[in-house]
Amino acid sequence: MHKTLLYSIIAFITTVFIALPEKNQPIGKRHQDIIAHQLVTFNIWEQNGFWNYWGGLILTYPNPGDLDVQSDPIQSGKNHKGEYFYLSYPPFNFHSTYFILKVLGLPVDDFSIRWIASFFLFLNILGFFFLFKEKELFPILLYLFLPNVLWFHHNVWFVDIQVITFILWAMYFSYTSINLFLITLFLACFTEWWGFLFGFFLLLYIKLIEWKKWKPIENFPIGKLLIHQKKYQFLSLLFMGLAFLLFASINVINVGLDEVWNGLYHRFMSRTGLKVTVNDYFSRFEMKTYIFILWYYLRNYLFVFILILVFGYFTFIKNKRLIFQYLYSLSPLWFSIFLHHFILINWTAAHDFSVLKFSIVIPFLIYFILEQSSAKLKYLMKIGVVLAIPIQLHFYYKHKNVDRNTEYIKIAECINKSYHKNEVAKANYYNKPLPYLWWKSQRIVLRDSTDAKCK
Repeated sequence: MHKTLLYSIIAFITTVFIALPEKNQPIGKRHQDIIAHQLVTFNIWEQNGFWNYWGGLILTYPNPGDLDVQSDPIQSGKNHKGEYFYLSYPPFNFHSTYFILKVLGLPVDDFSIRWIASFFLFLNILGFFFLFKEKELFPILLYLFLPNVLWFHHNVWFVDIQVITFILWAMYFSYTSINLFLITLFLACFTEWWGFLFGFFLLLYIKLIEWKKWKPIENFPIGKLLIHQKKYQFLSLLFMGLAFLLFASINVINVGLDEVWNGLYHRFMSRTGLKVTVNDYFSRFEMKTYIFILWYYLRNYLFVFILILVFGYFTFIKNKRLIFQYLYSLSPLWFSIFLHHFILINWTAAHDFSVLKFSIVIPFLIYFILEQSSAKLKYLMKIGVVLAIPIQLHFYYKHKNVDRNTEYIKIAECINKSYHKNEVAKANYYNKPLPYLWWKSQRIVLRDSTDAKCK
């Protein structure tokens, strides 16, 4: 086995052992409600069948008392039966996770899902290994021990995490295999909206190369197979369009065109910060929104940014043009990330894992610096990476060691004892995510501070 790959696998296994104590605990910590959100849909598919909803992301249990009950804005489209669906994202993350569990015969539960998250982190490591031409270990090490990578890639799982894998491999296949590139681009688009932005800016980047506005770097030939290949560029657009068409078709079949349009419109206005409700908190026009996003970046990447700026300065001080060439070569990635932030500014500020996308930019920046550094500077840079690991672990443990929400377990038991399936279930359950309660009770529960039997 290649030495760099072997050491990368050892480092990956080390991060698994670091995360293992948390993997063996019930969900209830930082953003683990999105696992519960998935499990609600999976449980309904288990009861009524996946194809009964055409793979739609159903969020209403087949109980008479749950029909027409909307207790959270994520239930954004309703059909004539009174069943609500989740329209905010394309569905492939749900589809792939569910089928992996079923094919492997794993329990459809929160423990199994977290192991799928770890597996996709391993796929990311393989992607970096090939993108770095099988020779750079330290960018991979730094990436593996980033605080948000350690937490979200081992203990949480959702569309925002899986799409990173497809984007990475799409970058690699864009200069090695056009067929695999088209497949991974389609999967990225059918998983998360970032896939569309990445595809668009990759094609724009290709056009700028063709128009001789930008010059690519020979040892980082992202998009090489598409340059002066109009057929492949058209196919890229076609596959992106097919991903959106499939997403739209599934939802139109389930809830109708008007509901899809209204649901997507209201979610878009909310998540862009253009139309803020009392529950949204972050407006595009308030400074606190941008301060929160800046804080997410600093909390996860501050020491790494310092490392990159210091060593990048001494590496490229005599060849500033080269650093711009590297940044141009990476522009489809970082530009699509920042535009995603800018468009969905409310969503970005409301979720600290929104900056997880940027985690895959960091290894590339470290790789570029190591490629151009002198032997002495390269040695010092590697020492800096090693020193960064315990600092990053400190922040990982700091944010991991928060109180676990287990209140939902007791309240779910109360709901199942107190409410018949024909009744609307209510609970005095505030300031904590509802999907925990939905999943554990297998009911769509309304928040109620006055008339609830459970609290």
